[in-house]
Amino acid sequence: MTTLELSSAPDRFVLRGRKCAISLHASGLRHPRSLWWGGEVFTPYSEITHLALGSRVFELATRRGCHIFWRRSFCEVGAPVALYAALLERLRWEPDGAEQLARMASLDAWYRARPVPRTTWILPVLCVVLALLAHLSPNVSQAGVFSATLVSAGEHWRIATANLLHLGEAHLLLNVLGLVALGALLETAFGSAGLILIAGASGLGAMSAGWFFDYEFALGASGIVSGMAAAIVWLEFRCAEQLPAPLRFPRRLLIGVLAIEGLASLFLPFIAGAAHAGGFVTGLAASALLGGPVPRRSAPPRWLVASNMVLAALFVASLTVGARLALGDPEALEHGAERLLARPRVSDMWLNNYAWMIATARTPDQETLRAGLALARKAAVKTRHRDPNVLDTLAEFYFRLGDEERALAAIDAAITLAPEEPYFQEQRKRFVGERAADDRPKPPASAPPSHSPERPSKKDLKADSNLKV
Repeated sequence: MTTLELSSAPDRFVLRGRKCAISLHASGLRHPRSLWWGGEVFTPYSEITHLALGSRVFELATRRGCHIFWRRSFCEVGAPVALYAALLERLRWEPDGAEQLARMASLDAWYRARPVPRTTWILPVLCVVLALLAHLSPNVSQAGVFSATLVSAGEHWRIATANLLHLGEAHLLLNVLGLVALGALLETAFGSAGLILIAGASGLGAMSAGWFFDYEFALGASGIVSGMAAAIVWLEFRCAEQLPAPLRFPRRLLIGVLAIEGLASLFLPFIAGAAHAGGFVTGLAASALLGGPVPRRSAPPRWLVASNMVLAALFVASLTVGARLALGDPEALEHGAERLLARPRVSDMWLNNYAWMIATARTPDQETLRAGLALARKAAVKTRHRDPNVLDTLAEFYFRLGDEERALAAIDAAITLAPEEPYFQEQRKRFVGERAADDRPKPPASAPPSHSPERPSKKDLKADSNLKV
């Protein structure tokens, strides 16, 4: 093609609602920064790494970023197709244009051959299943939620299981969307094995950071989502030339989202900032180990297979141990009570919550009930017998052990402290035989206020003010 022929091709593409247009010049193109940001930038043709023309957007990927434009934002219907063709023709006449176009064609073929991201759905499905189980039984959350106290006491499985538990539907939905959206991108880039390494390492890193910073209650997959975001950052800033445009993010948008997350962690006390940071750091480290996008149909290296087997074994073992506790296995409950009783400093809240797990188990033996009673008594002493929730737990143990007189004394004290709460009145009816012994009333959604000088003990996990998500 001659210079005259080049100059006769379309070189200006007007956009709706923009003061500037996309214009082609001899050495590059001038264009708006993206569909989100104002201002113009000039991109040399030599900087272009990939072009993608989708059904809704036109994407321009370069060594320094990715620029996205809605197809409907072009004033002329055929303008996106014409722009795509014109840029390919301009690249053809660059000194290294043949190599540049060959790399782009290779990226096109690599992206078209991508498999359906199936591994991405494993974690979201697990989170939804556990949310349903936790709705049926609060012991699911109590047995798996993260607590630095309990992890230090030997319940290390909580470092894994807490990543799969959530605080309500909104929390679950937000994290599931993050896991699906980012996971699909990472599985396309790193493959299934790479995604497993990033997700597993991020989850363990997030809750380990919570352990280091002494979080008493933490749960949620947001640490894993943070690790996945770190992997996206790694890909964008270290592997940009190896990625097709649909896997790229506008860098300003990426940095802006991370800045908002950082500020939220600093100023919102319920955000588990340390856990998010721990997930981010370990996700970044896992991405660095992987290096970059993997070729299609290539077998993962042995070290990656071995690492994933270890991670899978850890999570399966953690879920198994947590399930034993949630299902009320007497041996697991008794050992847990013994671990807490042996520690000198345990909050009244955890003493009461653990005792309640034992009290409401279906088939605890006498030894387990006595261990739970010891927890409840210790919680009552710590709260100076001024917390109705702890007194109710204490009454439940006395009732199950056949000591009706002490059960009535404890529940009457709880009623005196919270006379407006009908739950305690219904409990008393059980103890005197006006209600079936196995017909335990549903605990209130929000426990009545405690008169303890310490923070209140709650049977409902949602009521705890120190919960981190």
